[in-house]
Amino acid sequence: FQSEQPTIAVSAVGMARGVPDEVTVTMGVEVFALTTADVLEAVSAKSDALVAYLRGAGVSEQDLQTANLFVYPMYDYSQPGPVPGPPTITGYQAGVTVYVTIRWGV
Repeated sequence: FQSEQPTIAVSAVGMARGVPDEVTVTMGVEVFALTTADVLEAVSAKSDALVAYLRGAGVSEQDLQTANLFVYPMYDYSQPGPVPGPPTITGYQAGVTVYVTIRWGV
């Protein structure tokens, strides 16, 4: 099949080079405690300390974000006896993600 319209076919390859001026780092804080109140208090204190450290190192508030708070029970499945009972909660695990954008030369 030939087209009666004139056509132009173009093919190209491009390349860009540059020096990066920012990086995004994902960090996490994870703690364990016996109660939900204790684990939430501990994860809050640890994430606040991490954010304060990063702020003191020169990272601006707009370049810090906390996300993905989680709390999970920890179970003991090793119930002795011929008929094992249900698992028991032995404590709690909590964590939070901290996203940090580090900029230089801007």
